[in-house]
This record gives sequence, C-alpha cells and structure tokens, in this order.
Amino acid sequence: QQRDSYRSYLETHLADVLSEKKMCVFAVNRQSTFLTAVIPGTDVELGGHTDLIVLGAVVKTHPDMFGPCVESSKLAIEVKKTAKESDAFEAVSELITLSVLTCDPVTVLLTDLQSVWRFFWVGEKSDTHTVVYSALISDPDEAFAVMKKLIPPTERLFTRCKLRDMLPSVTGKSASGPIVDSIQRYYDVESMLGPDEEMARAVGDQIARGIPNL
Repeated sequence: QQRDSYRSYLETHLADVLSEKKMCVFAVNRQSTFLTAVIPGTDVELGGHTDLIVLGAVVKTHPDMFGPCVESSKLAIEVKKTAKESDAFEAVSELITLSVLTCDPVTVLLTDLQSVWRFFWVGEKSDTHTVVYSALISDPDEAFAVMKKLIPPTERLFTRCKLRDMLPSVTGKSASGPIVDSIQRYYDVESMLGPDEEMARAVGDQIARGIPNL
C-alpha cells in the first residue's frame, strides 16, 4: 500500500535514530480512530487519524501494543500528495488530541515528502492563550535533520509543551471546572499511590472531550 511505501521511505532516512532509540515508523490503519475526540454538545469530531506515527519498535511484532505505545510517541506524520494550507487544521487537530494521549510533548508533521515539510507543536503560553506554532521547511535533508532531533526525548530544537501544562492551576476550591479538578485528583492519587495509567487515560479522555473549537 501507499502508506507502507511512505513508511519505508521515512524509516530509511531515520534508521540510525530509530535503531538507537528502539522506535519505528508505524503505518496507522485507516479505520483507526485513536486520535478522535467528539466535542460535547456538537457533532464535531476533532482529529480522527494520522497516516504514520513514530512508536516503540515493539509494536511491529506485537500490534496489540499500539495503544500503550502511543503514550511514548514523539512525532506523528500526515502525508498529502499536495499539502495545502487547508490541511493545517487537520494537522492541528491531530496535535491537540495526540498531546492529550502522550506522556511527553509531541510534534505533528504535515508533508508531501518533497518540498513541503511543515512542523506543528504546542508552544509556551502567551498571556492567557495557548499557542500552536508551525515551521515550514522545503529541503528534505533539513527536514530529516529536524525529525532526528525531535524523536529522542533528550534534546529540543524548540520549546514544546504538553497541553495539560497550559491549563490553569488549581488553588483550593477552583471554579476552573471539572477538567482541572480531575487533573488535581489524579495528581493527589499519584502522590500517594504512584502513577495510575487507567485514571490518567480517563482524565486524558475528559480533556479531549472538552477541547473547544479552534
């Protein structure tokens, strides 16, 4: 399939970093809805799917590990034969939803694998607004150099933030709403009993459902 040829092309150019970090470029099933979030009270679906995603290499031999491996993802890739400005909304939707699902800051790449390599990431908060940044690269060699820096968690080419870090802090009985309260409860449980993956995922799902229209 075409996505497999995209995957092979990317893995060839990222081989050294993927091997070192024990990761792979995974072609996502077109029927997968792991990046989908429905906005409450509307019929608007945020996200949906992505073509390729960088995951732990274990998913190649154990596809059932796809869900847990998503949490360690650093980069998702949306491939278009002709990447247009209108495709940016789809990429940003994927970025927001993936940021909820993963443990670390993530980047989404919109590309035609030729002269358009547009990277999207959640930047630092500006005043009261959460800002999504993008950078456009036209040289494939430069784009692959950036991708290699994004995959390892030890270096950052630019400041990327987790979406949850952009939410208001909680002090006492907050009026910030149920999402922030749920996050605070999770941190309280985590401080006493350690990380709870099921509870963390439930809180993530709640955040995804509460993301406003862009």
